Amino acid sequence: TEFGRGLAESVGEMESAAKSLQEAGQGLTREKLLDFVIAAPSDARIKAYVNLARGGMDYSFFQTLTDKIEKASGEEKTKLEHIREKLLDYTNEADRQIEARYKQAQQFVETLLKQEDIAAATQANLQSFTQDAVDIVQQMLRQASEQNDYATKGKLQKMIEVLQQASAQPPEVAFIEQLIEAPDAAAVEKMLSDNADVVNDQFLEALNGLVAQVEQQGA
Repeated sequence: TEFGRGLAESVGEMESAAKSLQEAGQGLTREKLLDFVIAAPSDARIKAYVNLARGGMDYSFFQTLTDKIEKASGEEKTKLEHIREKLLDYTNEADRQIEARYKQAQQFVETLLKQEDIAAATQANLQSFTQDAVDIVQQMLRQASEQNDYATKGKLQKMIEVLQQASAQPPEVAFIEQLIEAPDAAAVEKMLSDNADVVNDQFLEALNGLVAQVEQQGA
């Protein structure tokens, strides 16, 4: 279907854009990002760059693009003007989506703060916590500290404690990851011998769960 083709194109462009940004690594500057955008083979690729690197498309980024437009002429100037128009459309759309997400996240956090038992309410809604919601909690905590709002600060700290406990990786899972990264069987045996106290029922349960998951994915 047309929708399916559009979705496939969008996913493909996101993957290609992400690969370019990852390969740039620490060398990714606003100028380099602009070079990627200018070299983009389609509007879909430009949109992908916006979705992945919106933070780098600030005033300085657009000023550099404007400077290039002013120095260009003919088809090159027309191409750059088209890119600027698309960038403005896509960044405005991205900003609206971010604003809507943050608003929804703030409403979610404020609803939890109204509950009598903050810790229990947070625990019951762990699956609903997005990164936006966590960011909102951190922002509200800073504001409460600056305003000496100790009541709100206390509630937010309880919320953060529950989130930290939920995100903490069990020691047996961390040990399994270390075993997987071991260079050879001898290293695995030594690690098992040196960490015999970790090889308990929880470790075996986690290991069996991982094996089952891998087998299911390979089926």
